[in-house]
Amino acid sequence: MDKLPEALVVEILSHLYDSADVARCRVAWKTFNTVSPHLRSINLHWPYIKSRCRVSKSSSSSQLTSPLKTVFLNLISNLRVLESVRISAENLRETEVNAHLIDNGDDMHLTDEGFIKEWLPRVSGTWKSLSISDFSIQFSEVLSLVSAYCHSLLELELKNAWLSAYNLHPMPNLTSLTLEYIELDDNDLSQVNKCFPNLQVLNLKHVTGLKQPKIHLLNLKTCCWVKGGQPSYVTVITPNLMTLKLEFTSTTAIYVEAPKLSHFHLLIYHLMGEFTIKSFENLKTLFLESTSIIRSLLINSVLTETVENLSLVGHEWGVGDFKFTLQDLFCAFPNMTSLCFSPWSSSKFEVLYGPWDGNKGLKTFRGYLSVVDHSFTFPMIASVIEQCFISLVDVSLLFQCHIAPCVSRGFIDRCRARWPKVNWRRGMWGERMEDCWITDDNEEASVDDADTTCGTNCCFLHEGIIDYPILYLATYLPKLINLFPSSLQHNAEPEVVDLLMEVEFLDLLVKHVDNTNYKRTYLVSQRP
Repeated sequence: MDKLPEALVVEILSHLYDSADVARCRVAWKTFNTVSPHLRSINLHWPYIKSRCRVSKSSSSSQLTSPLKTVFLNLISNLRVLESVRISAENLRETEVNAHLIDNGDDMHLTDEGFIKEWLPRVSGTWKSLSISDFSIQFSEVLSLVSAYCHSLLELELKNAWLSAYNLHPMPNLTSLTLEYIELDDNDLSQVNKCFPNLQVLNLKHVTGLKQPKIHLLNLKTCCWVKGGQPSYVTVITPNLMTLKLEFTSTTAIYVEAPKLSHFHLLIYHLMGEFTIKSFENLKTLFLESTSIIRSLLINSVLTETVENLSLVGHEWGVGDFKFTLQDLFCAFPNMTSLCFSPWSSSKFEVLYGPWDGNKGLKTFRGYLSVVDHSFTFPMIASVIEQCFISLVDVSLLFQCHIAPCVSRGFIDRCRARWPKVNWRRGMWGERMEDCWITDDNEEASVDDADTTCGTNCCFLHEGIIDYPILYLATYLPKLINLFPSSLQHNAEPEVVDLLMEVEFLDLLVKHVDNTNYKRTYLVSQRP
């Protein structure tokens, strides 16, 4: 090991994401300690549970003595060339932070002006990336300090802080900016537009303090602006923007001018005024979670001719008797080739029985179903299939996780028998879970990593309660199914039956039972 080239040892250490692991390696092996100054990045995360305050008995005032800043400063001083810094202190919810910690937690206050000035001017010359996540939201001048010293910085991320946007210096090299859980003193984003003119990626997540924000960046290509509070008027003027996601609780009006936009995701719970679009010439994918905007586009058919992929994910409240037909969709989106319905969309879809030539361009359809009501669900699917049968190739139906597998399988079998030339795909969905697909050959469930249209990487929840059987199903069952045949051959019927009963998929057992084990399997399954 001691004969390894230094370049190779540095390469090994550079693959350790956490700087704490690097420190452990330095203690374990002398060569690691020797070459560690050649590393070019620091990534230090300080969980609060490991940095509880210790009260100094010799002082009349309690002070936090956790060594986070000391450890960080030591790391900074040992490295020769630094390109990337990521430092964070675990952020606690407001209900978990008491006044004593806020007042005395200076060592956890990473955006403190004095702390920033202590190390930033000495090492900022070669930086490419900087990320700081503070312990709690406190006022800081960190943004102006970074703009003053980090002239070569390409990526900047700041979390959990109250930032002043004044006295900023231009940063023409900055291409990516992320602000998360930030109180920003820049009502209209004018300082951001002025000082970061060459941004290509802008992420604003849970940013408050904006009244009439206007994004006017000529080089911006990707923008994600979510949980933006309640600004009165939102303006986006970006001639080179390609991907845009907007999510607000409410706003009076929105104006978007982005002629090169190709992917647009929009969620607004309350739009009290107008939604104005100018020059959407290349829009291909449209994801709508706003009921009022869905209704407006269907009625007015404004600049939607280029849309090929359409997803409708509205909300039940406040929509009244709003209904739409497949013909309404194709009138508004005549070149649509892919259509996705959420449960809300399904409930607002009105089956069209009148004469209509249908559409010859729709190729794929996906539906998220919360119930299987043969008096409505099947006619809805039939309306889509029959009116688009000439071009339709793939149909994917995802059933909510509480629907019994035998019900969803029976529904798919009925659809296959009716339209055998269409490729059918069956899956499951749930709140805050990834789509889970089921193949009919072995009833194997698999998580679709590439497609999380209505899910996130979180625990599975049903009515606010963690649904552990479903979580277990999507995570482990696909691999365990392959073990069922050998388990049944080695008298493990009780374990197999218990597992399938726990996740309510006992009908999967049928395909793995034969004349050698059916008696024992039957007895196990019938026990109380």
